[in-house]
Amino acid sequence: MQPTVKKNATTMGYYGIELPGIEPPKLEMYRHRTARENRRIISLYTLVLFRAVLFRSSSIPSEFYIKLMKPTLLLILTVSITQSAHILPKKSVAIDKNSVLVLFGTRHGNRHPEVFLQENPRSWGQEGNTELTSFGKRQGLGLGKELRSFVGDLISRNYNSSQVKYYSSSANRCQMTLQTVTAALHDPEQWGDWDKKWYDHWSPVPYAIDDPLLRMYAVKECKGNDKVWAPIDQDSLPSLKKLKTENSAELKYFADNTKWNMGNLGKAADLADNLIEIDLFKAEYPAWVKAPKLKGYTVEKLKAKILEFAEVHQNACAEYGPCGNLMAGYWLQDIIDKLVTANSGKGPRVVGYASHTEITLSVMKLMGYKKDELTTSAGFVVEFKRLPKPSVRLLNHDPNPIDDHVIYPAELAPKLKKEADKDGFVPLEAFFSFAKPYVPPHLIKKSKKHFHTLPYGMAVIIGCNGSVWVTTALPETTLEEDGSHVHEFQIVPLDARLAMVRVAACIRLLRDYSISLYLNSLTTCYEMSQPYEVKELAEQETSSRLAYLIAARLLQEAQQQN
Repeated sequence: MQPTVKKNATTMGYYGIELPGIEPPKLEMYRHRTARENRRIISLYTLVLFRAVLFRSSSIPSEFYIKLMKPTLLLILTVSITQSAHILPKKSVAIDKNSVLVLFGTRHGNRHPEVFLQENPRSWGQEGNTELTSFGKRQGLGLGKELRSFVGDLISRNYNSSQVKYYSSSANRCQMTLQTVTAALHDPEQWGDWDKKWYDHWSPVPYAIDDPLLRMYAVKECKGNDKVWAPIDQDSLPSLKKLKTENSAELKYFADNTKWNMGNLGKAADLADNLIEIDLFKAEYPAWVKAPKLKGYTVEKLKAKILEFAEVHQNACAEYGPCGNLMAGYWLQDIIDKLVTANSGKGPRVVGYASHTEITLSVMKLMGYKKDELTTSAGFVVEFKRLPKPSVRLLNHDPNPIDDHVIYPAELAPKLKKEADKDGFVPLEAFFSFAKPYVPPHLIKKSKKHFHTLPYGMAVIIGCNGSVWVTTALPETTLEEDGSHVHEFQIVPLDARLAMVRVAACIRLLRDYSISLYLNSLTTCYEMSQPYEVKELAEQETSSRLAYLIAARLLQEAQQQN
């Protein structure tokens, strides 16, 4: 195959050279391919390149070949590096012998789109829109098997309420994902094998449904949802605006062929979800995808472009502070509480959560994971040990791609990475300093009492070392006949959770404006902040005005006492 010269050719753009039948290399094509697919394409371009050089024409200047080789070799190097960064390990890491608690959180497994393409008769999607697919169930089962192998003897195969605790959002896809995970985690044996004829490898496992914890956007009582989601739903965030502007021609093409309103990027995400399922179920693409009439696009390039919009709003929420914090703040606090309990030698040994993209990705970011997207059934594993010193290890878990799962070390935020040892464990204190409110010790006002129960259904511990704990109020304690004390734990009501978030915001505000932290300053901030939404307390204009008023109030009270 010898390259030919065309005076006005634009296919390759190098001296008007055209390689017959070969599209120019574009990086956008490779973002959503597997490593194997990209290696094949790289091999093809390499073969064509060197054949062109080998059979080069004397009429073509030699500098053309140099210019041709540079971008192609750069493409090979770039794609290879990108793919190597995303190739999953073949084998999971082993649990540390001293670990006493494993927490895992997962996005639900593969699900159907919210809206189906109606162009072709469908052979899939019978479960209904947004419901878990057979692939999603297999992903959940694969995660459960890998977790079973990872935790080993930390928990028994049979369900034991003292050893484990599981939570799910109310969404069917999350509950069913958790059910398949626990089916593999708790494959019954001996006394737990209750029906060998029909259910030899399954036993029911209970879990709690907690939307404030794992699906905050669906909690009607939370008035902040509409506000934090507005710039995302309206595509008014800078990143979303840019995405719409740069892809206006593509979005118009999508709209013309689907008859969907692509004025909202959520519809482009629905289109991406459809293509994902069409690939999984080996169904047929719509004609306008198979034979694109959009200038410069092949079927492969168009598919890659559509897939760029997958989970676009969910990922934007995790990146946008007010949204990510509201979606995952309670979950982060629950994880911290579980670690505190484990550090005292109490509590369960395994805790599992099933949630959604924006919630799971947000809590991972808050914990110190460097992560920008999350595939179905992927998420985190947090491993805790008390010896030789209290430490946590942050791990990822990912499907590979359906039935197999792998647990591997996470890429950490720089602050945590500096603290990690050779095995990836971060001191518990360093993790807490990163994930929860911290105040410089010189701002902590000396007091004989450090634990304060506030009249908002919660409590705060102000440590002399700058560590500040925001937690639920201590439960009521009853005396049993044998003289032992039993704590009556209950689900934390929504108003108490909202109060905890506001108190945490007040702690940060007082710290940022160098106002001494003690009970009175904290309650003053809480009361004076009521006219504002919690997210507004992080805005400079609001926080500076509020800090001035708080300082003035505290000064006035001090003068009156003197």
